Amino acid sequence: MTVAIVSIHDVAPASHAEAMHLVAQVEEHGARASLLVIPGPWRDRRLGDDVEFVNWLHDARSRGHEIVAHGWEHRAADDPTARPHLGKRLTERVMTRGCAEFSGLGRIEAARRASLSLGALREQGFAPSGFVAPGWSLSPASFQALHDTGFEYTTTRLAVTDLATSNSMAIPAVCHRPRSPLSTFAARMVVAIVESRARDGRSVRLALHPDDVHDDRLDSATSRALRALRDAALTFVTYDELIASHRALAGAAVSAVEDVR
Repeated sequence: MTVAIVSIHDVAPASHAEAMHLVAQVEEHGARASLLVIPGPWRDRRLGDDVEFVNWLHDARSRGHEIVAHGWEHRAADDPTARPHLGKRLTERVMTRGCAEFSGLGRIEAARRASLSLGALREQGFAPSGFVAPGWSLSPASFQALHDTGFEYTTTRLAVTDLATSNSMAIPAVCHRPRSPLSTFAARMVVAIVESRARDGRSVRLALHPDDVHDDRLDSATSRALRALRDAALTFVTYDELIASHRALAGAAVSAVEDVR
């Protein structure tokens, strides 16, 4: 099945207005999004501090949008028990602009932060099955920690991984590069990649961020990309729907083999 997944990152009380804009934009094109929520302290506010925002999230969920855990506090963290290679740490911090919270964590610290994230979302009435690390950056130990915490899937820049089976689906994510000298070029590339994959019948993930809203060029490019996905008649799914579909197909294949036997 060829699918299109739209994810909205950094959804939090501090980005409420931008998240509302992006959700409305997605809905204009007949799609639903996976909303990546930061539940911990981000830009001086937490999920539980804003009843209006939490109510909006519940309303969005009732319209078919998915709630996903997106780290705990969305900023790089050090773990004395797990020291990744210096080059990797520096690269991650530059590429993710200091938000790679889970890139250098050991299993214990990763599980602690993942548990905090899950607990804070559950306190507000949400039960996310997925966890997407800030910057799509996960240390090897973090994968097992997420599974231990009870999450069912996670994603990287290039794939979606079912944590229960360790099966990965190679679906790349494309996103803008706001507040960068390369913003205009990157926006053109996003549209070109989405249009190309949609035209060729290949699955794709479109990742949107609050800062995209503040640049008219990026905002316009987002609309063009969404229109391309809609016009190509790709099936819009959320991450949890993708995992459920993949598991159903795998189960059907197993049943078919058993029937032959």
